[in-house]
Parts: sequence; structure tokens; C-alpha cells
Amino acid sequence: MLMLDFPDQAGTTAFDHVMLNWNPQGHEPIGLFGKPHFDVHFDMVGMAAMHAIDPNDPNYAAKAEHLPEARYVPQDYAVPLGPPPAAQAVPNMGVHWVDSTDISLVPGTYDFQHIVLNGTWDGRHIFYEPMITREFLMSGPDFEQPLKQPQAYQLTAYYPTTYGIHVDEQAEEYVISLGSMTARTAS
Repeated sequence: MLMLDFPDQAGTTAFDHVMLNWNPQGHEPIGLFGKPHFDVHFDMVGMAAMHAIDPNDPNYAAKAEHLPEARYVPQDYAVPLGPPPAAQAVPNMGVHWVDSTDISLVPGTYDFQHIVLNGTWDGRHIFYEPMITREFLMSGPDFEQPLKQPQAYQLTAYYPTTYGIHVDEQAEEYVISLGSMTARTAS
């Protein structure tokens, strides 16, 4: 896991830092996300707050179960069916939400290439998480798509309205971005 602070110039965005994870064997649920891939957490709370998401916290389950009002989570996102949020919570990350309208998310048949998850903790929407397979990155992608938006925002800041992946041939870099930042007022 690599955690990188955003520069001071990013101070007006909703984001504090980005966390990059390489998963060479994929991760749970393996039937969905078992391919080698990168997780890119754009976190809206500080690193200390992320590290405090700890199963040893006596209030861990209560914080996981304390979901934000639906209006603060991007449209159509929901905690996956199955175990309660406390059982699904990931230490140092939180509770992951998926787009409930994505009917392709069927374990064993899902062709995982890239996806955007969202995350919450203790009543707050705290991250956007693009997940991208190595295979997809190696294909040389060049795309941008809209991000689903919440009805309201918990903090006044600039928030992304798009998600993109492309290869910068000149710099020989892969670029995973949240873009088209738009000012939103807390409500």
C-alpha cells in the first residue's frame, strides 16, 4: 500500500490523499475481483482517519453500520447484499459500495476490467475507488466516462464528475484520474 499526500494546490478539492494498492492475486470477492489489479483510493479524509479504521476499535462495528444518508452517496450505489456492513468493512479503508444497477456483477461470470467503487465510514462518504486490471492497463486504454453523482454533499469542495484512464506516451505513464472538478456546497 502506498499513500501519497496531495499537494497544497489541491486544497480546494474534496481529497486529502491517494492510496495505491497492487493486488497481484486479486482480492475478495475472488469471483468478482480475482484478477491482478490496482486499487486507487482517492480518500476524502486524512491518513490518520483511514488508519483509525481498525477492527481493534471497540466501536468498529457501530462505525461500519453507521451509513451516511443515501443523498450523500453517488446515485445507485449500495452496500453489496450479503453480510452486514460491519462484516464487509475493510481495515484502513471502510465499507465498499458498488453500483447496484451494474447487472454484470455476478460472481464467476463478471469480466472485471475496471470499475469505480465508493466507500463510507461512520456516516461519511470517504472515498472513490477506481479498480483497474493490469490486463486492461496493458491494452493502452484511452477513455473518460461520467461518474454518478450524489444528490448532496457533506463538505463544501470541488468534486469530480468524470473518471478516466489513459496512457501518456511521452511520459511513459498510466494516468488514472478523477476530473472535471465542480464546486459543490455542503447541504
